[in-house]
Amino acid sequence: MTKASPRIPPELHSINAFICHADKLGNDDPESRIVAHYCRMHAAQEGMLYATSDEGKQYLSELLDEVESEMDAVSIITPEESYILCRNHADRIFEKADAEDKKGNSGEKTAEIFDTAATFYEVLAQFHAGDVGEEPKNTDQMEEELKLEYCRERAVAILNEIEEQERLQSNDFIKEYTSGDASVSSLSSSDA
Repeated sequence: MTKASPRIPPELHSINAFICHADKLGNDDPESRIVAHYCRMHAAQEGMLYATSDEGKQYLSELLDEVESEMDAVSIITPEESYILCRNHADRIFEKADAEDKKGNSGEKTAEIFDTAATFYEVLAQFHAGDVGEEPKNTDQMEEELKLEYCRERAVAILNEIEEQERLQSNDFIKEYTSGDASVSSLSSSDA
């Protein structure tokens, strides 16, 4: 699945972002390979909740086989070291988006980067998984959840701002056009 993941069944659309980011990271360097592995592992865990069709179960089975086949390669470092690599990766992406946003250069690409950071922050949840009520959330986990929420909110806000700006520009054009000598009515009469 690493090079060209087969089509993800519709019932598993919620894991698509994790698989896509894992595929983009690839296996070129050890850090990317480890982060990609944890993206796939998170996708498999999430997918177990939604795989109901034979196609979904087959896809999930293949994904689990891939995750299992990567275990030897990623076991060269501890889970704690893996967490640090994944967290640093998420933070780098977040910082890139946040810097662009704070410079006032927010656009669709910035929203996409925020969304990507949110995906990687979501992957980090598996490092904190345990029995419900086992222990209170630590500072890192709370910060990751806040950043995850912030990334999602900023991505939506930026896209809404772009849409509103486009709408305003469209309205300005209509007002400018209809306030001049030419009007919509004169255009329609000349077409007749």
